Amino acid sequence: MSSIAYMNIAIVKYWCKDKFTPYLIPLVPSISLLSTKLYTKTEIKESGKDLFYLNDILQDEKETNKVFTFVDKVVKNRNKKICINTYNNMPTAAGLASSSSGYMALSIELNKFFNLDLEDNMLCKIASIGSGSASRSLYPIALFDKNGEIEKLESNIQFSMIAVIVNANRKKISSRAAMQISKDTSKLLDVWIEKNTEYADIMKRALKENDFNKVGIIMEKSTNLMHEVMKSSTPSIDYFMPLSYEIIEFVKKLRLDGINIYYTMDAGANVKVLFEKKDEVKIKKIFNEKYEGKIIDVI
Repeated sequence: MSSIAYMNIAIVKYWCKDKFTPYLIPLVPSISLLSTKLYTKTEIKESGKDLFYLNDILQDEKETNKVFTFVDKVVKNRNKKICINTYNNMPTAAGLASSSSGYMALSIELNKFFNLDLEDNMLCKIASIGSGSASRSLYPIALFDKNGEIEKLESNIQFSMIAVIVNANRKKISSRAAMQISKDTSKLLDVWIEKNTEYADIMKRALKENDFNKVGIIMEKSTNLMHEVMKSSTPSIDYFMPLSYEIIEFVKKLRLDGINIYYTMDAGANVKVLFEKKDEVKIKKIFNEKYEGKIIDVI
C-alpha cells in the first residue's frame, strides 16, 4: 500500500510566505499545471523508531527531523512510530518541485495510515504546511490564492511540457531559505505582490478562454519578475547557470521562427518549456537533438 502524488509547475509563480494559521497563507497567489510524468511515491509502515528513507537511502537527522516535524503537525498525539519510505522519479531539491509531490504524497499516505478522514481541500491545506507548492499537487490546474484557499481551475488547452536538465544536483540554497531572504530584503517585494496578483487574474481568464499564447506570455512575465525579486535580495540569489540563459534564448528564437513555445524556471537552474500537445512531436525532436540526454517529460 502506498500513495502517489505528481509534482506541479507554477505558471504563475509562488515566492514568499506570509504566515501560517497553521496552514500556509502565501504572500502572492499562484497557479500551476500538474505533471503527468514526475511523481513521488510514499509508503508508511509501523516501526520500532521513526525513520525516513528517500530513494532507499536512510536520511540524516536533519532531514528526518524536518519530515517528522511535519508529521506531528498533521497527526496530533501520535502514538505509533513509523518508517516513511519515499521514492522520487526526478532529481530532488534541484528546482523541479519535488517537494510539491513529496509533501502531497506524504499527506495522502498519513491520511490513509492514521485514518484521518481528510477531504481533498483539507489535504491541500495540510500539504501546504510542508511546502507551499504541495498545496497545488492534487488538481490538474490549481489556484493557491492569497487567502490560502485552493481552487480547481479548468481549461481546454492541451498542454505539454518538457524540462531541460541543466543541473540535477541539490541546490546550494533551499527555496525555503531563499524565500525568507527575499521577503526580508528584496527591494522589489511590493512590486512582486502587486504584479503577480495581477498576473494570476489574467492567467485565470486566459485559461478559461483557452488562450495558450496569453498563458505563455504571463508565465514568462511571472517567472522573470520572480527571479528579479531573488536577484534584488541581499545577499543576491541567482539560480541561473550559463546554459539556463542559452536555453531561454533558444526558446525565444524558436518563437520568432513561428513555434508557439514558452519557458519558465523555478528555484533552480533547470528550464521548463511549455507548448501545446499538437506540437509535441516536432518540439521534442528539436530539443532532443540540441540537448541530447538532458530532456525529461513533465506533461
